[in-house]
Amino acid sequence: MNRAGCREYVAQRREQGIRDNTIRRELAVLSAALHWADRHTPAVVEMPPQPPPKSRHLTREEYRALREAAKKVPHMHLFVVLAYSTAGRAGAILDLTWDRVDFGRGQIRLGMGEKRRKGPATVPMTDEARTALEEGP
Repeated sequence: MNRAGCREYVAQRREQGIRDNTIRRELAVLSAALHWADRHTPAVVEMPPQPPPKSRHLTREEYRALREAAKKVPHMHLFVVLAYSTAGRAGAILDLTWDRVDFGRGQIRLGMGEKRRKGPATVPMTDEARTALEEGP
């Protein structure tokens, strides 16, 4: 395997409609197999450039529709409101306990810092989050 062979493979896979992330994964498996079989293999596996990360945000209309649909299940509604208002990870929101909700200061402490490298994240409590927390699930 050499650079020219990799480029040809990438071109063929793209013609088949395969995306670069899939092609990169296939070539990574090939590289791992070659190096497993012979640590000192002269094979060179060249991968296509990594595509930029996908970033998708809800529009205000999508959020309103999601929030309204979630009202049918109270704990789901609370989760949706907290996720949107805090931008917290799902695990941090699910692990949230009342002792980390400070109504007086208007703050929510997500995560306790044990798993986080940066320590706990403290975010301001929006009016919508306050209302949802006061109403409870």
